[in-house]
Amino acid sequence: MQSGETTMSQDGRKRISLYIIIVAMVIVLSSGLTVYITQSSSSQFSSGFSGTKRSSANNEDYKHYGIFAGYDVCKEAIINGANGQVMVIESDDRTAHYRGYNDTNVITFSAEVKPNAIPFLSEQRSTYHVSVRCATSAKDNQLVNLSWLTTDTYGVQ
Repeated sequence: MQSGETTMSQDGRKRISLYIIIVAMVIVLSSGLTVYITQSSSSQFSSGFSGTKRSSANNEDYKHYGIFAGYDVCKEAIINGANGQVMVIESDDRTAHYRGYNDTNVITFSAEVKPNAIPFLSEQRSTYHVSVRCATSAKDNQLVNLSWLTTDTYGVQ
């Protein structure tokens, strides 16, 4: 009876060893395939979207400016374009994004503006709130557009 038990236990061990080998081969094969696909798709992805694009005018490579590269350009344009003195300005970094259809980077700013016609009493009594969406070119970091929206209906105007 013992020889039958040892034969069964050897067969069971062989099966378990075979299952372990098959599982290990599946894991190694799927991992290798995943790494290969990831590397080939990431190189295609990075070459298609990373910033090396062809200019239609002279077929030269150019690198896209980052989303926040136009921060200072936008800030200066808002200060110069405000209808009064900008008392407070801050960017909402959560809304910053790249627009591929017109190759621009967009940042939204919030500002408190004091009109030139009135003296400054306090921020609550002398300013109005404005939201400004600023778009800069991703190609040359130049100002493309400023969109002004006054959102403070009770503020001084």
